[in-house]
Amino acid sequence: MTAPKQISSPNQPMQAAEEFMTTKTHTDGWPTLCRWRGGWWSWDGVTWAEKDAEAVRNELYRYAKDKVYMVGDEAKPWSPDKRKIANLMEALTSVCDLPAEIEQPSWLDKDRKTGTIVPCRNGLLDMSSGYLLDPTPAYFNTVATPFDFDGDAPEPRLWFDFLDSLWPDKPMSKEALQQWFGYVVSGRTDLQKMLLMVGAKRGGKGTILRVMSAMVGGSVYGAAAADLVGTFGLQSAVGKSLMTLVDARFDSRSGTAVVERLLKISGEDEMAINRKGRGFWHGRLQTRIVVASNETLELEDASGAIVDRFIPLRLKRSWSGREDLTLGARLEKELPGIFNWALDGLDQLTERGRFTVPEDAEEVHRIMSAMSSAVGLFVCEMCHVGIDDLTVKTIDLYDAYVRWTHRHNVKTLSHAVFGKKLYAACPDVKRHQPRDPETDKVVEKYAGITLRDTPSNTGTRSPVPMSGQRESERERVLPLPTRADHAEPRAQDDR
Repeated sequence: MTAPKQISSPNQPMQAAEEFMTTKTHTDGWPTLCRWRGGWWSWDGVTWAEKDAEAVRNELYRYAKDKVYMVGDEAKPWSPDKRKIANLMEALTSVCDLPAEIEQPSWLDKDRKTGTIVPCRNGLLDMSSGYLLDPTPAYFNTVATPFDFDGDAPEPRLWFDFLDSLWPDKPMSKEALQQWFGYVVSGRTDLQKMLLMVGAKRGGKGTILRVMSAMVGGSVYGAAAADLVGTFGLQSAVGKSLMTLVDARFDSRSGTAVVERLLKISGEDEMAINRKGRGFWHGRLQTRIVVASNETLELEDASGAIVDRFIPLRLKRSWSGREDLTLGARLEKELPGIFNWALDGLDQLTERGRFTVPEDAEEVHRIMSAMSSAVGLFVCEMCHVGIDDLTVKTIDLYDAYVRWTHRHNVKTLSHAVFGKKLYAACPDVKRHQPRDPETDKVVEKYAGITLRDTPSNTGTRSPVPMSGQRESERERVLPLPTRADHAEPRAQDDR
C-alpha cells in the first residue's frame, strides 16, 4: 500500500496551495489553472476554458483527502473539511492569480514576440513565420480549430461551388467573406467591423453560419436582440469567438440601447458584464458579431456610426423547395481546406489593412442609413449641407421637416429633439445667432445647411450643391425605402 503523501499543514494554506499547483503545471513549466477576472480558468491541452468554482473546490477535496501533514515526528491526516478547503481555496486564488489587464488571446510569456497566432487542435500556427508551434498553456486562448492544421489539405471544391452559386458574378462578395473567415480564426478585433448577411430564407445564410461556427469549434453565442440589453444577457458572450444574431428584431423601445451595445462590443470598448450569482466581469469582449436577416436592419442611430461598422453581404437566390439537406455535413468534411482558404483571406486582410467592399455594400448602407435616421433622410432629400456660408432659419428648417414627415407618414419629432438628431446626422452643422440688421433682433439659424429649392420647401433656399456632390447627384432625391428595397422573397428556412 502506498504511503500517504505529505503536504503542508492546514494552518499553512499558502504553502499547501503552492504544492497543489505543482499538480497543475505543464511540462514546459506553465500552470494549467489560473484565476482571472473573478473566474477560474483551466487549460485542457488545447484551449483555456472557464471552470466552475464548485469544480475547483471538489478537486481540492480529492487532492487533500489522502494527504498528511507533520506535527513534530507524527504524521496527521489532513482530513479536509469546509473550513480547511475554504482557506486553501482562498490561498489558491492568490497563488495562481493573473493580472486583470491580460487579454485573451495573448501570450502569458512576456518574452514572446507578439504576432498573429491561430490556435489549431495540433498546435499554434504562427502566421508571421508559418511554423506550427507546440500547444502550451503559455498562450491564453479560448478557441482553437476542432481539426488539425494541414497545409496540404485538398482544395474545398464543394465550398467553392457553393459560394459560386451564391454570388456567380460578384467576386468581391466572395473575397469579403474569405477575409471575414480569416478575421474570425485569427482572433483579431482591431478592425472593429461586423458582418451582415441579408437575403431570402433558404438562401445560404444558415450554411455559412454553420461552417463558420464549426471553424471555431462551436465557440459561438447565439444571441437575441433582448440579450444585448438584458441584465445578464451578455454573460454567455465572455470567452466566445462569435456572437450571432439570426433574424433579430429590434423594437423602438430597445433599439437605441441595442445599437449602443453593438457599437461598444465591435469597438473594443471596456465593458462591465453582470453574471448571475458571480458578480461583474470587466474587460473587452473578444467576440466577432455576425447578423443574418431576411430584411435590411432597421437600427435607430442618428449619427450613422452603426451602418459603417457593417460589412454587408447580400444573398438574392433562394433554394426553397430544392434545398440540399446533406450540404452542411458534406462541407464540414472540407473544414481543413476551408481553413487554408480562410488563412489566405487573413493574409489579404493583413496586407491591405481593410476589408474588400462587396458589390452591394453601397446600396445596403444607403437603405440602412435611411431607415436608421428619418432626420438624416430628410436632410438627404431636402437640404444642401457641407458649406459654412449656407444658412437657414431654424424655424424654416423645422417647418419643412414637419411637412416632410406628414407627406411620408413618419413620426414627427419635437423641435428640440429634431435639433439633437440633426447635429448627430450632420456634425458640421452649427447653431448661428446673427442679428437682423433692420430689427436688431437675434435670429435663430443653422449654419452649414440650407433647404433645397423645391416646390415643397419654403423659406431661405440656395441652389448650392452639397459639398463634393457630382452634377448628376445635385437634383436627385432619394425616396424613402419601401419593403421591396430591403426585403427578400420569403420562404421557410435557411439553406
